Amino acid sequence: MRKIIMTLVMATGLATLAYGQMGMVTTISSVNGNQICYGLEAENCAFIKLVTPPPLPVPSTAVLNYTWTVTHANGSWTWHTNHPERTVPIPFPGVYTIQVKIEYVRRLTGRPFAAFWSNKLFVTGINCN
Repeated sequence: MRKIIMTLVMATGLATLAYGQMGMVTTISSVNGNQICYGLEAENCAFIKLVTPPPLPVPSTAVLNYTWTVTHANGSWTWHTNHPERTVPIPFPGVYTIQVKIEYVRRLTGRPFAAFWSNKLFVTGINCN
């Protein structure tokens, strides 16, 4: 009977831990606001950075890779970087949805062993003329 109770307690604990890990996200934010004048100049960019640290500490045998994804009615853009910030051009009017996936990658093999998504950030390109 003790073994059954112990097994149930361990299974419940593992399930709770696994479920808690799935809900971990990193928060991103726009440094220069959520409404930006659209255009093709340098000032028509959203400066996005991580506000909270990645969910797990980075082991010495791993590096972080960031995959930045931007979607808009006129198309989607993706960038792969190793920096926790990104300049996102705003060439069109409308709403942009920005999100980043953080991957923990082993240095020796180059294979990811964990990945987490950030919150979705909405930036609007407005007409300033």
